[in-house]
Amino acid sequence: MQCRQKLVNTAGGSLILGVPDPQIPSIYDELQAVAEIVPKAKVFLGAEASEKVLKENGPQSRLVHIATHGFFRKDNPMFSGFVWATAFSHFMISTG
Repeated sequence: MQCRQKLVNTAGGSLILGVPDPQIPSIYDELQAVAEIVPKAKVFLGAEASEKVLKENGPQSRLVHIATHGFFRKDNPMFSGFVWATAFSHFMISTG
């Protein structure tokens, strides 16, 4: 019930994150298309699209768009998450 108590941000900009991958080659095109239609877009691609950027910019953003791979653990959904990138490698962050 906590979500119902939170106010919706209707004035903030948009946060757009994308982690390119050979299996999803159109990430850059997707980010460009989304950035053109959302208000005040801040775009982060590749190593710049980090969990840190999401935590710092997400709360004041009106919209958040994340273009990356995800993974789902059927045996324990709380260990599901997104694939993020660093300058050196990919790593997984749990959403739980």
